[in-house]
Amino acid sequence: MERFGGLSAIDIVRRAERYRPVLFAALAILLAAAVLPGPEQVATEAAAGAVGPRTPLFAGDDGDRDSPSPPAGDAPGPPPAVPLATHPAGGPASLGTAPRAGGTPTPRPSGTAAPTPPPAGGAERAAPLEASYRIAASGWASRAAGTPLDGVEVPEGSLPVGRRAGQTDRLSFVRLEGSSTALILTPVPDQGANRFARLAGVALCPITEPSWAPAEGVPLDEAPEHDCGAAIEGEAGEDGRWTFDLTGVAEPTSASGFALVPAGSAPDFQVAFAVDP
Repeated sequence: MERFGGLSAIDIVRRAERYRPVLFAALAILLAAAVLPGPEQVATEAAAGAVGPRTPLFAGDDGDRDSPSPPAGDAPGPPPAVPLATHPAGGPASLGTAPRAGGTPTPRPSGTAAPTPPPAGGAERAAPLEASYRIAASGWASRAAGTPLDGVEVPEGSLPVGRRAGQTDRLSFVRLEGSSTALILTPVPDQGANRFARLAGVALCPITEPSWAPAEGVPLDEAPEHDCGAAIEGEAGEDGRWTFDLTGVAEPTSASGFALVPAGSAPDFQVAFAVDP
């Protein structure tokens, strides 16, 4: 067997076996030095990590292993609150909001309409006034009652008021209904029923007995008792209508009603008013 420096090949192999761990350790150190980055490369990657993510070195490395954590206090806050969308009354099931004192919205159930504001002053709106009171019941009396002249110049459905030879010839009586400030009467279009109408004067006198019954053509002494001490004189307009102002009367629609009597100084005239103008 050959010898090298006094050692046989077998002796050399045996001694090499003794230093195998040392050789493997040295080999591992050389391999690590070749694969792992050096100090300069680590510093460069650390600086690059402050700007963007690092390129992964190994499979499964997400590139953020060596990235610095954000400093305390710089964490992003929650996203800003998005206001709820409002919908018209009766819309989809989302909540509309109505402002509450202090600026905090108060949710309003879906499908409910906004409350209607009250009228100015907080009082309920009064019913609108009519142009005129309406005649609920009526009748008339005549000096010629029971004679052939009883119904002459008195059209059906009219209320005659007049004088003849300076004396009361006919008068009428009415009960009123409705809500207004005046009684407005229109003469019938029959020319024969309106005699010397431009000279006529008509007054409204409160009746003093509430139990009278409607009747036509009754004698004057059977007409309801009335008091002309508080008479309301009518005013004839250019259109021919007569207006009686009742703003000063406490109860215009009381059961007593009013008598329509001749007024003024004209000795002879007649006006026949329509019950339903």
